Amino acid sequence: MRPLLIILGNLFILSNFYFSSARKEIVTLSFTPKSTLIIKGKSNVHQFECDYNTYELSDSLKVNFKKNDNTIVFENTQLLLEKTEFDCGGRGINKDFHKLLQTKDFPHIKMNLKKVSLSGKNTVNAELSFTICEITKNYSVPISISQHHNKMNFKGDIALSLQDFHLTTPKKIMGLIKVKDTIVVNINLESVINKKTP
Repeated sequence: MRPLLIILGNLFILSNFYFSSARKEIVTLSFTPKSTLIIKGKSNVHQFECDYNTYELSDSLKVNFKKNDNTIVFENTQLLLEKTEFDCGGRGINKDFHKLLQTKDFPHIKMNLKKVSLSGKNTVNAELSFTICEITKNYSVPISISQHHNKMNFKGDIALSLQDFHLTTPKKIMGLIKVKDTIVVNINLESVINKKTP
């Protein structure tokens, strides 16, 4: 889980747009056990959720970035997300999930955060990419930010089309049950900034 947080945790930096312009910065972040990452999907008869294992969310992370006006550009933010760390709540649905994502042949999901821009008082726009089964797609998504005492919370939904990654949605009971093409990656990260290094 640690590499995933390097990408998603970087959004914490947007809570402070007063870093010096055009200068590289480093911060150390830690994440609370309340943080979650969930893939949500639907079929024509029910909904399902697959939770990522967040047991390492409390580890400290060092983040490198550079601010240009109202935009922050990140360095070294590519990661490998282990597909086997997702749990959909049952042996059968886990098997279907990994068959859909071709976990055996492609065990990782690559994520890359490119930059984030201030778009509102409590909202940033994140530009990132997903690579699934060796196919890469770019996304631009809004992320909301809220503060509670010394903690920051980041929430957002990233909608992915399975067809974009050439994934065939599974069918059950002679095709009567079909998984819909769109899945949603839901993030809800609670983090604390520990240190800022110029």
